[in-house]
Amino acid sequence: MSLLTAIEAWISPDANYEMFYTQLWNIDTAVKYGLDVWGRIVKIPRTITLTGIPTFGFGEAGDRVGFDQGPFYEAGIGVTENFELTDDVYRQLILAKAAFNITNGSVPAINAIMMNLFAGRGNCWVADGRNIEVKAFGFGEAGDRLGFGQGPFEDLLPVPVMNMTLTYTFTFALEPFEKAIAQSGVLPKPTGVTPFWAFLGG
Repeated sequence: MSLLTAIEAWISPDANYEMFYTQLWNIDTAVKYGLDVWGRIVKIPRTITLTGIPTFGFGEAGDRVGFDQGPFYEAGIGVTENFELTDDVYRQLILAKAAFNITNGSVPAINAIMMNLFAGRGNCWVADGRNIEVKAFGFGEAGDRLGFGQGPFEDLLPVPVMNMTLTYTFTFALEPFEKAIAQSGVLPKPTGVTPFWAFLGG
């Protein structure tokens, strides 16, 4: 009987069950491969691509920014960069995408997702943009025209008025990968709504 009792302890799958539940099944404690499985379920990759990273330079170049707004250009570094998310960030992204999959697309629901995704970082919210009038470059006498650098030429406007818009506003500084997350489509928006982003913190 002692031998049988010992064999039962040796081959007991309890530890395996516990490990499976902790590291894979439970989203709150899952790590590495477990989170990768959850990511495949909700269709969110762990590796995101940062595109069009602006560098310091003169504005005439079109893709340059001022002091403290971007790194110096380094020869040989491409304009895209792959960034692998840590377990904690990836877990929050998975939970946000899962909420996106079942949300009703209302402004309060989207705000709740944003508060969970960027918890403790500062103020961020989404607001209904309603009708945004897009003004074009021209003479002030026209009444609805803007000056140099303030609006596109009229023939470049897709439509004079864009209906159904949402603006995602962040009052704190975001890392480049966080901006990529914000603009990746994980933040929900109703069908047919045009998203805009306002990064007030840099």
